[in-house]
Amino acid sequence: MARKKKEGAFIGKSQDGLYAPADSHPIHPENRFVMKYIFIVLCILLTVSAQALLKTTSFHETWSRPFILFVAGSMLTYCLAFVAQSYAMRFFPLSKVSPAMSVATMVLVFICGVLFFKEQIYLKQTVGILLGIVSVYLILS
Repeated sequence: MARKKKEGAFIGKSQDGLYAPADSHPIHPENRFVMKYIFIVLCILLTVSAQALLKTTSFHETWSRPFILFVAGSMLTYCLAFVAQSYAMRFFPLSKVSPAMSVATMVLVFICGVLFFKEQIYLKQTVGILLGIVSVYLILS
C-alpha cells in the first residue's frame, strides 16, 4: 500500500541521500557534501570546547566571577553545538552519526584532558578509547 506524501512531511532518505523533509534543504546541492561534514566537525569541536570550559570552572571558587563566566561560556558553546548537531542530523541517519560523534568527542576530550589539564593516562582508558574507535568503524562500515 503506497503512502501519500504530505506537504512538508518527513519522507526519509531522499534522492540526494539526505535524511530530512524534501522541502527543508536551504543548502545548495553542490555544497551539501562539504557542509554535512563541516556541521559534524563543528559539533564535535564545540562539544569538546564546552567540556574544557566546564573543567576550567573547577579551578575557580564557586560563584566567583571567573566561575560564572566559564559556566556561561560552556552553556553558549553547548547551545551552538546543539544547533550544529541539529543541522548534521539532516544529512545522516541517527544510528550512524550519533555514535560516531559521541566517540569522536570522547577521544578528543580524553586528548584535551591529557594535553591541557595534565591528566594521567591509564591502560583501561586507552583500551576503552581504542574499543570506542573500533565500534564506530563497525557501525559506519
